[in-house]
Amino acid sequence: MGVATGEFGPERRSCVWAHAVKGGLRVALAPVEGEALLQGEVALLDVPREGSPVTFRVSATPPGSSADAASGPEARVVLTDSREGSRWRPFEVRLTGGGALIEITTARPDWRQVCFTLALTKASAP
Repeated sequence: MGVATGEFGPERRSCVWAHAVKGGLRVALAPVEGEALLQGEVALLDVPREGSPVTFRVSATPPGSSADAASGPEARVVLTDSREGSRWRPFEVRLTGGGALIEITTARPDWRQVCFTLALTKASAP
């Protein structure tokens, strides 16, 4: 994993780069106070040679639970080929005092490079 900046599609942007690995890649995000909306976009950066789809999943974790206890709302994006239309696919998950778990899985991790952006917006008080 790392930060990448480049011409990813028609525009230049920065994103978190990750290469899919056998067995999947999991990234836990720290809990937030109160309610917040976690939004972003995800893209497949490579052109596969006999590659398989990649599933990018973001799940909310309940307050006070371990990072592996992703049982709240989730967003799931299946990425197949970076040449198909707009490569960047949006996602969003509402967090309610817990954190989030990002999972990147694929049956064949060869040539499966994923980049994603994240933005956290705190919910306004009533």
